[in-house]
Amino acid sequence: MNTDQSKGHLIIDATHGGIKLATEYKKKNPNHKIYLYDIYNTLSQKKITQLKQKKITTINSLQKINNNLKYLEIIYPIHLPLTTQEISKKINKPHIQTTFLTHHQAVKKLFKNLKNVLKIEITGVKGKTSSAFILKEIFNNYNPILLTSLGIIHKNNIIQKNISITPANILTTINTCKNKKYQAAIFENSLGTSAIGDIGLLTNITENYPIAKKLRNAAQAKSQIFKNKLIAINLHTLNKYYKNESTIHKNKINTFSLKNTNANLYCLNIKYGLKNTKLKIKYNNIKTINNKLINGEFKIYTFAPYKFHVENILGAICVALSAEMPETEISNRLKKFKGLPGRTNIKKINNKIIIEEINPGINTKAIEYSLNMIKKPEEFIVIIGGDYGITCEEIKEDKLSKLLNKKKDLNIILTGPLGKSIWKKNNPDKFKFVNNYKKIIKSSLKKDKNILFIYRTDYRKLKNR
Repeated sequence: MNTDQSKGHLIIDATHGGIKLATEYKKKNPNHKIYLYDIYNTLSQKKITQLKQKKITTINSLQKINNNLKYLEIIYPIHLPLTTQEISKKINKPHIQTTFLTHHQAVKKLFKNLKNVLKIEITGVKGKTSSAFILKEIFNNYNPILLTSLGIIHKNNIIQKNISITPANILTTINTCKNKKYQAAIFENSLGTSAIGDIGLLTNITENYPIAKKLRNAAQAKSQIFKNKLIAINLHTLNKYYKNESTIHKNKINTFSLKNTNANLYCLNIKYGLKNTKLKIKYNNIKTINNKLINGEFKIYTFAPYKFHVENILGAICVALSAEMPETEISNRLKKFKGLPGRTNIKKINNKIIIEEINPGINTKAIEYSLNMIKKPEEFIVIIGGDYGITCEEIKEDKLSKLLNKKKDLNIILTGPLGKSIWKKNNPDKFKFVNNYKKIIKSSLKKDKNILFIYRTDYRKLKNR
């Protein structure tokens, strides 16, 4: 136990995992001073009192750091709208020696290695949750635990709902599942990874959006993926954003692509279907967790109605092969994958198909991909809408309006606050607006129409409506 009371730790951001990090730091360093900076003023008085009882000091100004400290470790989230220089300037105590860690790096420092457990970290702009559940299906025999935006899950049981995918909740997941038996742990993370993974998966960077008030961007945050032992990454993403890393880390990178033969894993053939898509896959020189190089080709039948679904499947297969999962087991498990409620899901009512795309992070590009799934417009009614304030990244309405205006062959109905705003910005005769999407679904089924339902929200919220 370290008893040096001249040392302290400052955890910035109580809103996005800071409470968990402060608590874990206090357990590890009981005699160190622990500060928790509530930069967004979200802590209740009750929570402040509880933290005080744990000897964690909450502050609302960086100038409140104790003058008696000699050393201060500063832990900040990657999306913090401050530079390290600005943090030091605000603290304004030049005699204190400071070091800096991101929340992700702090998690790795606090992480206790899980023996005989395959650890997989997932990040990316789109497809993280879907990829986590595809991997859950593939590694079903490992009794996996998952941290996803839909909750902490062990096998098929939701252990805890309403949990964010901030890096600190990796620790929460492990603590919550400490009495569970599992041989795989799958962690979804929004802005990078903590480098605890035997394999890290970067799904894609469909949009390199700014974070931290434009101090950084998504690609920079997600570059932390390269600190994992092995990396599975979309080849297009690697070539576009990470040319330096592709050289530096080439001995631990496995790439995947729909059809680029320069990738380690790609498709020889794709036959799309709404219920099942048939894939013939080839892989060359996949690097494995046991330092082998493997090659082969095999067929997959699974739920992947459009190319971005296939890319999620390929990313998961790339991870599974890296973990030396046999082809037959991957193929057999993926036959059972039928989509994910809360992301892409397909169901049948009265012999009509309802495709659901329900996602808090839906953007215009994702909507365009979904609309392109429809090959027979006359057989479908498309319902588009959703909520605001679901994620930090709001949808660009003008861009979405332009997209919808181009889709003249589709019967599009708008719904929800987002749909209403789009409707008002356009000629009201161009699109129909209906506030209650359930009525649209009911009437569409009566008209013997299939439905594509695209809604920007948290699936748990939609279920409660």
